[in-house]
Amino acid sequence: MNTMYVYWGSNDSGKAHVKHYAMVNNKTNLLWHNNYIKKIHNIVHHHEEYWRDEQTHRIIYHNINGFRSCQKIENRIWRYESFSHTGSSINPNHKRINYGPRDNKTKKHKGYTKEHIEKYTQIEYVNTNVYFDIISKYVENISDEMNHNILIENYNEILNGVDLITFILPKYVIHDIQHNLRNACNIIPFKSNILDSIISKLDGFNNFRTSEYNNNVLQVYNTDKNRVWDWLDSFQIEMNNTIKTLIEYDIPYQMFDLDTDSYKDTFGWDIEIDRKFSHRQNSWDCNNNENYKKIENIAKEYITLRKL
Repeated sequence: MNTMYVYWGSNDSGKAHVKHYAMVNNKTNLLWHNNYIKKIHNIVHHHEEYWRDEQTHRIIYHNINGFRSCQKIENRIWRYESFSHTGSSINPNHKRINYGPRDNKTKKHKGYTKEHIEKYTQIEYVNTNVYFDIISKYVENISDEMNHNILIENYNEILNGVDLITFILPKYVIHDIQHNLRNACNIIPFKSNILDSIISKLDGFNNFRTSEYNNNVLQVYNTDKNRVWDWLDSFQIEMNNTIKTLIEYDIPYQMFDLDTDSYKDTFGWDIEIDRKFSHRQNSWDCNNNENYKKIENIAKEYITLRKL
C-alpha cells in the first residue's frame, strides 16, 4: 500500500511546487478547499522542462443541495508559465512568461449568464461537459461549504487512491479522518531562508489574508507598521496552531525545509523539478524594481524586530 502524504501548507508555502511534483510523477493529488475538493490524477507520456504531454483526470467534489461530484478526462499539452502574483505588491505590472509548444490562436470565451449557470448546474446535467466547465470556473461561488454531515459517508470515495493532500484541513475533517492521518506522512513546510520567505509573503499582502484584502502594503506600512507586523505574525501563528492540532490528535508530523531538504528523499518520487519551479522571483525584477528594495527593507526590519 502506497504512503499518503499530507502537505500542511497555507498561503505561500510551496503547494504549487508539490502539486506539479506529484503530477509529473503520475501521483493523485487532492486539493482541499472549504467548499469544494479537487482530485487530480495524472498520466504523463512525455515531458521536458517547460511542458508535459499528459492525460489528466479531474474530479471536483462539491455541495449543491448535497454532496456531488463531476469529472473530466482530458488529453493535453500542459505548458509552464512563470509564476507571479496577480496582486503583486512588488511588481503589479508583471506579465507571465509562457514557454513550450503552443497554439498561436487566441481563444476568446464568452461567459455564462446567470440563467445558464442556474440551469446547467441542476443534477440532471452533472455528467455533461457544460456542468463540469461551470463548476470548474464558478464552484467557489455556487457550492455551499462542505461539512461533517455532507462528507461523513463520502470520505472513502474522496480518499481512494490519493497520494498527496494539500492545504490545511478543517478541524472537523481532521477529527473525521484522524485514523487515516495517523497512518500518513504529515509534512509541515517552512523556509530557513527567512528573508526570502518574508519578502514573498509581503508580495501577496493584498490578498493572502482577508484582514488586508485589497490594501497596499507600502501605504499601510507608512501609516501603521503594526498592521504589517501583525499580518506577518499570522503565518507563524497558523503554523503553530496546525502543530498544536496534530499533537492534540496524536498525528505524527515532520518539518520540511523548502530551501534545503530533498523532495525525493522525503516523498520518494523519482522525477524532480527545479526547487525554484513555483518561486515568483522572476516576476519581481529585483535589480531594477524600486518596490522590491522597499519590500526587502520592510522584511529586514520585521526580522530584526522579531529577532528571527
